[in-house]
Amino acid sequence: MWVGRRGGTSSRWETSLQTLPERRAGATHGLWSGSLEMPEPVGTRSPSQRALLRVYLLGPPGVEWGHSPLTIPRRQTRALLYRLASHLEPVPREQLCFLFWPDLPETLARRNLSHLLTHLRRALPLPDLLNVSEDQVALDEQRVWSDGATFARLCGLPNARRSTLHKREEEVACALAQEAVELYRGPFLAGFSLPGSAEFESWVALERSTWEQLYLSVLAALIEERTAKGEYQAAIAYARRYLEADNLAEDIHRRLIELYAAVGDRSAALRQFECCVKVLERELGVSPLPETRAAYQAALEGRPPEPSFPAVKLAWTTLPGPEVPLVGREEALDGLRRAYARARSGRGGVVLISGEAGMGKSRLMQEFATALSGQALILTGASSPGAQTTPYQPIVEALRGLWTARDADVGGRGERSPSFPPLSSLSPVWLAEASRLLPELRTLYPDRSPAIASEPKEARLRLFEALCRLLFALAGPSTFPRATGPVILCLDDLHWADSATLDWLAYLGRELRDRPVLVIATYRSEEADMVAELRYTLARLGVLSELQLSGLDVPSVRRVVRYLLRAPLDVTLPLRTAEEEEGEGGEVALATRLQEATGGNPFFLLETLKALIEIGTPRGRLSEVGDLPLPDTVREAIERRLRLLSSRARQILEAGAILGPVFGFELVRRTAGRREMEAIDGLEELVARQLLVAEPAAYRFSHESTRRVVEANLSPIRRQLLHRRAGRALEGLAPDMVGALARHFEIARDVRKALHYYGLAAQKAEALFAWREAEEHQGRMLTLLEELDPAASRPDTRAQRARVLMARAAQRYLQGRLVERDADLAALAALAEAGNEALRMQALIHRARYLNLDARYEEALAVAGEGLALAESCNDVVARCALLNQIGFAHYFLGQPREALAALESALAAAPKADIEVRRHIVHTLGYVHFHLGDYERSLACQQTCYADHRTAGDYNGMAWAGLDIGSTYLERGQLTEARQYLLEHLDLARRIGARSAEAYGWSWLGYWELYAGRYLAALECFQQALSLQQEIRTEHGRVAAEVGTGLACYQLGKLAEARRWLKGAVERARPIGHLRRLTEALIGLGLLAIEAGRPPEADRCLREAVALARESECPKNLATALVGLARAERRAGNGGAALSHALEAVQVAQAVRLPACEAWAEMEAGLALLAQGEGEAALKHTARALALLPYAHEGWIGTEEVHLAQAQVLRALGRLEAADEHLRLAEAIVSEKGRS
Repeated sequence: MWVGRRGGTSSRWETSLQTLPERRAGATHGLWSGSLEMPEPVGTRSPSQRALLRVYLLGPPGVEWGHSPLTIPRRQTRALLYRLASHLEPVPREQLCFLFWPDLPETLARRNLSHLLTHLRRALPLPDLLNVSEDQVALDEQRVWSDGATFARLCGLPNARRSTLHKREEEVACALAQEAVELYRGPFLAGFSLPGSAEFESWVALERSTWEQLYLSVLAALIEERTAKGEYQAAIAYARRYLEADNLAEDIHRRLIELYAAVGDRSAALRQFECCVKVLERELGVSPLPETRAAYQAALEGRPPEPSFPAVKLAWTTLPGPEVPLVGREEALDGLRRAYARARSGRGGVVLISGEAGMGKSRLMQEFATALSGQALILTGASSPGAQTTPYQPIVEALRGLWTARDADVGGRGERSPSFPPLSSLSPVWLAEASRLLPELRTLYPDRSPAIASEPKEARLRLFEALCRLLFALAGPSTFPRATGPVILCLDDLHWADSATLDWLAYLGRELRDRPVLVIATYRSEEADMVAELRYTLARLGVLSELQLSGLDVPSVRRVVRYLLRAPLDVTLPLRTAEEEEGEGGEVALATRLQEATGGNPFFLLETLKALIEIGTPRGRLSEVGDLPLPDTVREAIERRLRLLSSRARQILEAGAILGPVFGFELVRRTAGRREMEAIDGLEELVARQLLVAEPAAYRFSHESTRRVVEANLSPIRRQLLHRRAGRALEGLAPDMVGALARHFEIARDVRKALHYYGLAAQKAEALFAWREAEEHQGRMLTLLEELDPAASRPDTRAQRARVLMARAAQRYLQGRLVERDADLAALAALAEAGNEALRMQALIHRARYLNLDARYEEALAVAGEGLALAESCNDVVARCALLNQIGFAHYFLGQPREALAALESALAAAPKADIEVRRHIVHTLGYVHFHLGDYERSLACQQTCYADHRTAGDYNGMAWAGLDIGSTYLERGQLTEARQYLLEHLDLARRIGARSAEAYGWSWLGYWELYAGRYLAALECFQQALSLQQEIRTEHGRVAAEVGTGLACYQLGKLAEARRWLKGAVERARPIGHLRRLTEALIGLGLLAIEAGRPPEADRCLREAVALARESECPKNLATALVGLARAERRAGNGGAALSHALEAVQVAQAVRLPACEAWAEMEAGLALLAQGEGEAALKHTARALALLPYAHEGWIGTEEVHLAQAQVLRALGRLEAADEHLRLAEAIVSEKGRS
């Protein structure tokens, strides 16, 4: 800790520290990103006339003074100049020290920087071109010009709100972008390097990538600008420049092909396509995407470009019966228009339309979205009864609507080939994840790698993220470059949606506020409970609008009646006056009576009118029969119409009713058992009576209420017969519809087949991480197995029941439903008692695993021990390895590393050499045990072995974890440069693949790296990132680690009350779960806080418990730290002898496992204890050793300045005042530097 803390918190530290690696690297800007202020026109086309020194960085570097080249003699001096000129902004001294001398102590690095600044000042024509302050270094931006800084300024106009720019502003912005492009001569500092300075080379590489991406984004925007204006030759020139910098940009190759076609140069289009093919094959070993081939084919055939948005086939679930206009919904339409306007401006959201069944929700959504066809990308999907067991049904249906059928003349056969919007902006990782739901993507993108295997929770979140990114890619300019509207996702009957769909919509809601995406969905108000959680989440996120539809009023009903009684009219016209209505009292009376009878429910209203017409009432006489016998309910109205059907049509309708809302011709024909012509005649009658709607490849019920009434009227025998026929027909026509097959065979009482298909349906749901749907299938299986074998006396049904229970327990664990999981495990245990030894073995393995995951380690050991005895008696090697791994895991967290080591080494010795999957889990846990014991060499070897195995298997998730573990091990060994490299690289990997647990783990360890480097604010931000993720994924061990780190960072920043709160929370969380290593660290932190707060008893209690726990758990790092903390407490309490004893023991422990930071702190405390006893010379030996260790120590527990202060105190006591003052100055300089940071 740095001195001066007692005087207050170090708030001055919070003003200038650049924290995360991304910030240090600099943000990548898009074209015109920044404020709305226009750049000054003076000095933009050429180096400013006021600038005397010009520095060129974009390309081979160079320096000019006036108009002549300027030679800077030393390479390191030139490197410093280039760093300062890159952005022409002040750079903190600390950053420059780290850039050029990352491995040197701070004081030595700062001295070297002073020398280097002297060399640069001498090399410059005017010394005052360099401005040097106490904490920052900069070039005089008024007299120094650099192409890099100018390039960044020229790209500073906003792109996100282009529509708000006036025409003149847009022209200026475009002109500035062209000037920016002309400044870019090549890669940043091309041909320049600084051998022996890895940190500088890393900075150059990162800057080079940043500038190149900015340059390419400017070019891409200019290509689109020129294309939109019809200036194709200029666009071609910019596209060529783009490919000179990045010839693997397939989307630019494709755009260039289109541009050549636009100017009529087909031969150039052919050459460009051939060039694209060669480059992709040579560099990546892949073929062009389907959309690139389509662009090439269109260019050769001279076809016009595609429209802004594709003409997607909209499959609406509900169509009106008679052609009746939409009336009475003007207010709701206005609400939808407002939501659309917000989405069009980039502020997306969700609109939920609710109302009773038949209220016209679907019709309203259909009318609104259809009117926007061509202006927006419309995607439609719907849920259906029973769809709760079909994961993501409406989402898949909506996305599949993007496949458009195009005529492709293949050999004159008129075959049709599928196409899909170009998704070049979507990372291959997310394409692979999305292909879980859309296997068609694997065909369209055959060169993409498969989805990454990982833990189910992470994989589910990654699938959610992939669907979001896919949707956002469809809304992006790279997919439909000439499009300006948003994406509208229409989802009907959300009350029937599966839980996975609802969970994904909640996930999507987090990212909608700044996206041009509008979700419109309908649900029945009487089933609002099904979407209650989703509504709450979306409302909390601030993205929800709700529209509730009520019944039509009398004037609206009159419009419907008048439309049916007379010719179609313009419903926007005002109603007639009372005088104009004279003589039409019958019409008014009928409308009033209908409104009272139906409550204004549009579906009930239309069904009633249809029933009246179908019983033979002439339309012209409807207004004359005010005493018509109207039906009391919707069901009665539907049944009246059904009684008029022919027997053939009735049979077809009944078969369709058990198939669902939508069905194909051949399926309904086979289910009904009718010949082709009979089925055709029946379907035509049903369409004519508007009970069914004919679609290109299927038939659909006009309303779900009709289907339900038909199904409810079936006798039990007929229902069972039809379901049996449906199941058999479906097996031949669509065997992959396993959920529907299971349901049909269950109702048909074919239990064996139902079990088979429910099992397949559960597996399919698990593969899509739709856990509730999988659980529902498993529940049906257990019910059927109970019916089939109530006593569980048959081995086959008992084994099947056990498999289902194990699978369902896993699903419930993933959902956090632990009580229900334990009920399944208890049922499994009871079943195992009546079963064979193999079943008992599996039950014990599962029980031990879940007890470990619940942090009930003692119970896990007991269960695993029982299982181990059984495995040995059965000679089951794989089971023995699994149980030993669980035993090792439990001992590790109980702070019993020797027992853990014995179990894991025994498991590794027994595991088959060829079984890499089993072995790598054991080795992974072994690495943690060695880390705990302070054997960092062995820990590193274990993690490197795991890393190699993961790489061989293509397991990116495993690579992320092992890479982060390697980084953490390097960190404890004091190899901060290597640690930082591994942590940053694999944190980035975890983020790219969506591995949330690994990402949280990576943020924690990056926080410890920042803590060790003395960058406490940066550490605090990293730990907060980790905590946010840990709370989301609910891992208690990870939360403890981040809470301890947060507390230590607050302690170092002088925020003592906040530090105490975090560390106490960590103790309270770590103690019940038995995480001894982190519990000990939290207690050490609380002890140090108590020392600073002047509470000796509390400090003594915390630190003595920490010492005891460290000894008990055999963790040398914690033991050394706890001992030196206790030495400080004893010294502050005046117990010099005890303090010295503890400090010397800490030195021995730290030396044994090579922990220089702990050793330096212990040596310092030993010196101060001896000084307190009057032994100055002996004290000096220890403080001098502490100083010697500083280059190898970190600043996680104490700051460098504390050792200098201790040395000064000893020297002053010995009368060496000048030397003491030098160390005081060094300590003050360090504190001052930290304060500025």
